[in-house]
Amino acid sequence: MFVRDLSELEIKQYHDEGVAFLPAFADAGTVAILREAAERRAAAPSPDCDELSTVGRLLSDQFLYRDMDEFREYIFNTGIAENVAHAMGSRQVRAYFDHLFVCAPQTPVDYYWHQDIPYWPVEGRQVCSIWLSLTDCTPESSALQFVRGNEHQDQLYAQIPFGDGGTADRTVFAAEDRPVPPDFHMEPDKYEILAWDYRAGDAVLFNARIMHSSGGNSSTDVNRIAYSTRWVGDDACFKAKPGWQDPLLLPYEDEHLRDGDPLVSRKFPVAWPARDSS
Repeated sequence: MFVRDLSELEIKQYHDEGVAFLPAFADAGTVAILREAAERRAAAPSPDCDELSTVGRLLSDQFLYRDMDEFREYIFNTGIAENVAHAMGSRQVRAYFDHLFVCAPQTPVDYYWHQDIPYWPVEGRQVCSIWLSLTDCTPESSALQFVRGNEHQDQLYAQIPFGDGGTADRTVFAAEDRPVPPDFHMEPDKYEILAWDYRAGDAVLFNARIMHSSGGNSSTDVNRIAYSTRWVGDDACFKAKPGWQDPLLLPYEDEHLRDGDPLVSRKFPVAWPARDSS
């Protein structure tokens, strides 16, 4: 498998904007291997998967690399973690988790604008994701989009439910001191949305504080498949947030991590430097 190195311009864009588009990040062979593995996982998802739409299909599944060699190879042996370390300016990078998304044709999911950091029991500026598109996709077929502007990264927004219930009660998970995210896409004169047409193998690198979303898949024939890897660096610490936290991301109980402790856990293995490196 192969992923290319990030350019200095892409790293600068990541620091300046919170997101950088990475065209042709993974080669065709890597995409083919990961897509075939993703389709197998989608056909037999883990017990922890979430089916998030009652019309069509919106699948979310996590920690694929634990039992699927293809994803483990991608995370630990392609150089992606070294690229992340370079981008974040971190001496060490841990694989936080990986995440598969499948949005089938004719799946009418509302936009779900959110930041990742409020849902994850972690804090720090060195927390990011690389979202890799394993199929061609556009905003109409559920391509990932972002809200431009550092002010939205400085402000943490409330948690809201995802999937069919996302608009039924937008404050179910809301922390009292955080505003509910606006419907950014409904006010194009006020907010700038960063959106791209992705070819299979294109990716985006983004920090855990940037506002992002995708709409439903209105296409008739594009099964949008995306694979996201999540990473934490030197300054990441354990931090339980108000409201809902993804229970899969809690450290093991016998590690007894407290708020503010460095996020050092067997659940989140070091991916860079390589484990056999000095």
